[in-house]
Amino acid sequence: RAIHAKRTSSFPGDEDVWRLAAEFEMKYGTPEQLNTLLENAIARCPRSEVLWLMAAKHRWTNDGVEQARAILTSAYQANPDSEAILLAAAKVEVEVNDFPRARALFSKARRTAPSARVYMKSALLERQDNHQHAALNLLEEGIQAFPSAWKMWLMLAQLHESWVIGKGNAAQSESPLRGDASARVVYVKSLRKCETCVPLWIGWSRLEERGNLVPK
Repeated sequence: RAIHAKRTSSFPGDEDVWRLAAEFEMKYGTPEQLNTLLENAIARCPRSEVLWLMAAKHRWTNDGVEQARAILTSAYQANPDSEAILLAAAKVEVEVNDFPRARALFSKARRTAPSARVYMKSALLERQDNHQHAALNLLEEGIQAFPSAWKMWLMLAQLHESWVIGKGNAAQSESPLRGDASARVVYVKSLRKCETCVPLWIGWSRLEERGNLVPK
């Protein structure tokens, strides 16, 4: 601990020095010692996403969701363009089933730090909350912006397979009108953009198997 203290005082702006000290306290220290160290770390390295996320996780584990929210709010103020911090904040809300708050955070992330991951996580939230049309729209919007994001293509195809477009949430996956034709279109389009993506080829082949089109 004395060596870590000397290192952090000698190199106060070094994220890795603080991270190693925090990992030491996680293993050998008390929650209070870790909390104090992480507070010092984020004060000295306010642009370090890793240290903010460590601090938020520690406060969530030991002090509850409100403390984690406070840490992540401060983290976002220091890093307004951080995808990782916004997604972590949204994850907290999903974990406590506060979907409206999570939805607002994902919306902010799409405005300030758009990425394929942000769009996919946004769509996953809508699917989890049984808002299939919203998930579909987000995936289509995300694919327009990130056409090589194969995971979004696969998720979109699976959405088409599992329910009938146009009948909304009432359409169940066991319906004989599975949306296989529209899923097939998605696979064709996706493989024009991601032709070496193994999961997409496997997904399409399984679609054809279910339709008794084994030769295809």
